[in-house]
Amino acid sequence: MPFEERCLTCLTLQLPSFVKTGRGFRVTCSNCGTFLAGSEISLGGAKIAEASQIKLLQRFEAVVYDALDNRWNVGFPGASVGPRELLRTVEDLLWLITRTVEGFDQMFVHHLNDTSFRVPRFIYQLPKAHPWLGQFPISTRLGLVSHLAALFGGAAIRQQLFTDPTVPYALLAGGLKSLVPSDAKQFNQKMASWPDEHKSLVFGPNYTH
Repeated sequence: MPFEERCLTCLTLQLPSFVKTGRGFRVTCSNCGTFLAGSEISLGGAKIAEASQIKLLQRFEAVVYDALDNRWNVGFPGASVGPRELLRTVEDLLWLITRTVEGFDQMFVHHLNDTSFRVPRFIYQLPKAHPWLGQFPISTRLGLVSHLAALFGGAAIRQQLFTDPTVPYALLAGGLKSLVPSDAKQFNQKMASWPDEHKSLVFGPNYTH
């Protein structure tokens, strides 16, 4: 599951870091700090993310990056089960949120609660069967990472990342009904192998499917 971006300065291949600048967000090399090409993300009229929200994404990035290197990092909810299980769940969630919704050209992520890092409503190239973050533009990638962190991190993390935490949690309110039936079936098969802790974080402790 390649989340990495290769730095042309130090040639490091690893998960990049998001930093806030005066004009928006930039993606930097986690090794040498170089800004990656074309990485500026304009904030436009969107709500500006708080420093605490950026730190949350950085914690999530660090956990995923360490898992890619088969290292344990328990700095985020759900990470204590181990690197392999963590990556499997995150990969399945990325697959889920990038599914095309039945009858629309939008992705499933567009039917979820908005985070402070918006996913563009129009994606020029719909993802392949096995998506990876590197195939998306930087602005889209940032939004997808925020949704992965919100889904994976549980209710407490969602409370901090959602733009309006009072809106019902869409994954429970509408469930998987907007997915193509074959995709919904495949996701349920993927989820069956998740640790119970991950099922509880994503869907809530009382969820049954």
